[in-house]
Amino acid sequence: MLMTAQPSFLRAFVTFVLALGGCGSDSTEAATAFVGTTADGEVLIASFWGDDGAVFYACGRDATLDTSTAWVRVPRELEQRDVLFSAPSLELMATREDDALRAVLTRGDVSEMVQLAPIESDAEAGVFLREEGECRTAVIALPSEGGIRLQGAHFCAPGGPFFQVTPVRPVETLGDSLLVSFDDGGGIQELMLPRFGGL
Repeated sequence: MLMTAQPSFLRAFVTFVLALGGCGSDSTEAATAFVGTTADGEVLIASFWGDDGAVFYACGRDATLDTSTAWVRVPRELEQRDVLFSAPSLELMATREDDALRAVLTRGDVSEMVQLAPIESDAEAGVFLREEGECRTAVIALPSEGGIRLQGAHFCAPGGPFFQVTPVRPVETLGDSLLVSFDDGGGIQELMLPRFGGL
């Protein structure tokens, strides 16, 4: 499900655009949090890089929810810039640069180039996450022409099942948390998701 809100102003965003709160890009330091989307707009992607690991989160919608949703964390060396993220239904080969994350996303037999932009404003982009036992509820937010776009999923295993997550209220600007709802087959659930602070 595509969700938009009316922003005050949106800076230009890259055409091909996996996310972090409390940390954006800096003109003198390499970015550690990136967010974007596939060319068809069906899958939102966020990626976070720490000193000893990296996280990749992709979230599909509707027909791509089950085939294009994954959360993967992998170890990495401090200076390592190339990382392979592999999940049951997709794979991302990513190269981190100072001002972007360039990657090849493979879903089934189809591969495409994607470019993720660094998060420059916590008010317009980020990832919101709650982990409870084996279950994870995560939402990606990024700026778009129609407003802040949000897309998320709830799941308790790498292979699903996946349940689409939506915000309870319209979102005009992002804060430190996000109230969302989803139906996991047992009725409507509401959760407050804190902003993911990275690795």
